[in-house]
Amino acid sequence: MGEKRKAVVEKIKGNIDKWNVEIGKFRSRNYPARLIAQIQYQKQMKELNAKRQLIEGKITELQSLDEKALQGVKCGVDMAWKALAE
Repeated sequence: MGEKRKAVVEKIKGNIDKWNVEIGKFRSRNYPARLIAQIQYQKQMKELNAKRQLIEGKITELQSLDEKALQGVKCGVDMAWKALAE
C-alpha cells in the first residue's frame, strides 16, 4: 500500500505543478490589463483633482466679488460642476 499511496501523492503533486503553470500563464496575460487599468485610474484621479482645484478657485472668487461680477463667475462654476460630474 505504500507504493500506491506514493503514486497517488506524486500524481497530485504533478497536477499541482500543472495548475501552477496555468496560474502563472493567466497572471502574465492579465498583467497588461491591470497595468492599463491602473494608468487610466491615475489619469482620471489627476483630472478630478485638477477640476476640484478649479472649483475651489471659483469659490474663492465668489467670496470676493460684488453682485454684478457674481453672475459671470456663477456661470463658470456651473460649467466646472458639469465637467466634474462627467
